[in-house]
Amino acid sequence: MKIVNLFLISLGALVLSGCFGDMFKAKPDDTTFFILTSTCEVSDRDTVMDLNLMPLVLPSYMSRSQIVTLNDEVRVALSENARWIENVESGVARVVVNSLENSLGKNSTVYLYPLSAHANANSLRITITDLIGSLNGQTKIKAKWIYISADEKTELLSEAFEKTIDTGSSYEEYVKTMSSLLTALSKDISVKILTYKNEQK
Repeated sequence: MKIVNLFLISLGALVLSGCFGDMFKAKPDDTTFFILTSTCEVSDRDTVMDLNLMPLVLPSYMSRSQIVTLNDEVRVALSENARWIENVESGVARVVVNSLENSLGKNSTVYLYPLSAHANANSLRITITDLIGSLNGQTKIKAKWIYISADEKTELLSEAFEKTIDTGSSYEEYVKTMSSLLTALSKDISVKILTYKNEQK
């Protein structure tokens, strides 16, 4: 009987040691980090312009480190393995600044808040109400923007922008799609501002 008990105890110890060994064994980290990038080429325009970009307003679902996608009209999915490498608001602002500068022209400067205090520069306020899509589906952006005089007392322009494009099947394609939509928004704003500027001459 003692031999049987000793055998069972030894067997249990081996099983437990195997379980605990697997528990404490280092697991590979398969998290992939992504960054938004501007896809706007530098324009040949010789436009001299300074522009103050005020803090962007983004939908609250973009405040997470996980990348968010749509499952259907009302359900979303958060990927634990696909994450942003930076604060999304900072990434969006960086892409918009780069795209605006490239689209406006080689002698244009966009000042990003909190440095956006150029005394003689008009201001731009952008509110993005949606920037989301689904894998193997489509991604959309909806935004409103206001172009304001340097003294911030006169609204010079205000427009709405909406665009939808195919996403692709991977998170990499999804992020590239989001970058393309932000670039498209910035280019549209640049065209409208330049048209207004030329009309004032």
